Amino acid sequence: MSPVPAEPFPARRLLLAGSGSIACADLPMWVTWIRQSLGIEVRILLTRRARSLVSEAALAAISGHPVAHDSEAVAALASVPHQELASWGEAVLVAPATANLVAKVAHGIADDLLTTVLLATERPVVLAPALTPAMAAKPATRRNLETLADDGYGVVPTARGFVASDGSVGEGAVADPPTALAFLKRFMDKRALEAA
Repeated sequence: MSPVPAEPFPARRLLLAGSGSIACADLPMWVTWIRQSLGIEVRILLTRRARSLVSEAALAAISGHPVAHDSEAVAALASVPHQELASWGEAVLVAPATANLVAKVAHGIADDLLTTVLLATERPVVLAPALTPAMAAKPATRRNLETLADDGYGVVPTARGFVASDGSVGEGAVADPPTALAFLKRFMDKRALEAA
């Protein structure tokens, strides 16, 4: 991992969301790196599938906040959980973002807590896709990523990496935390300049 950035990060609170890719297993490391390197507060939001791939207890301990998800018990913590989460963070980073999530967000589908938060928030949103090489090469996936960029979302370029299903190496892996957060910082700085 890279050292602490020289410039301050343009947000004090980050909503970090994970969708159902095996890359979710790395989220505790992401939270640790973000808190240590950037010194910002992090809350976690997981999809149903992501919850089966990473320890919620570990994420809650590392972030200092309960993990948000679609369960009724968690929803009861706020009267309108999607609105509370949509306004809490000064930015939203979805890492990993699966091909399914990318497609839903590109088409405005809000059928769970994460997609509803993404539709409801007015904060900067950046997605870091985690795709297999075959998914990354599909015209539909490329169109969806282009649609997201056209609609004002930030899309972190994928990297070459390990494909868990067959042990190969190919294009489509989620970016590492320093790369994704550097992208988010540039994205936020650009938005701030455009709004000035």
